Amino acid sequence: MKKGKEKYEIATYPNTIIAWRTGAEKDVREVLQIDRVFRSVEQGEYAKSKDLVKSFGTEDQAVVCLEILNFGEMQLSEKERGSQQETLLKEICTMVAERCINSQSKRPVTVGVVERALAELHFNVDRSKNAKKQALEAIKLLESKYPIERLPMHLKITFPLAVSTEVREKVANIGATVDREDSRYFRENCLQTHTACKAQITTNMIKPNHFDF
Repeated sequence: MKKGKEKYEIATYPNTIIAWRTGAEKDVREVLQIDRVFRSVEQGEYAKSKDLVKSFGTEDQAVVCLEILNFGEMQLSEKERGSQQETLLKEICTMVAERCINSQSKRPVTVGVVERALAELHFNVDRSKNAKKQALEAIKLLESKYPIERLPMHLKITFPLAVSTEVREKVANIGATVDREDSRYFRENCLQTHTACKAQITTNMIKPNHFDF
């Protein structure tokens, strides 16, 4: 971590920083090799207390270590970068598989199929972007080359009876069909509670591109 012109480092175990920052690892002793702040881990040079006070406002080694651990820039080895890349790719492929089907057979697609298809399309994982955003990008790319489409969503809508015609029209306009409509329970309930009468419908075939996921 840089503070002004000064640079500080901490010594951590391999593949533990991401786990700490995501909350998967909660024991800092499993992350830090030693509760000391370094000028250079490689050279074994410790930071001086007066420099820590100047840069961090404290000479408490544990406090400074936590600040660097939480907010410092990660220096990953080639192996760690590869592992992180592989984990992120697997997460992206899993998200895609959970939200897509084969547009011809209407059957689910597997994580393995998605992973191979993305490899063929030279999809590049970006460690600076979250998995969800990249999953959306991957779906668009796959839809342009393979028989893959977003899995239709089911949507439950509760609305006043007075606007039921308008709601049905809007549902039809986005290509959805009504699975089930239930107004009796809501009508009886509203009469008991003296509230405005409502109805509820459950639709299917809502195209996910009308909504976020």
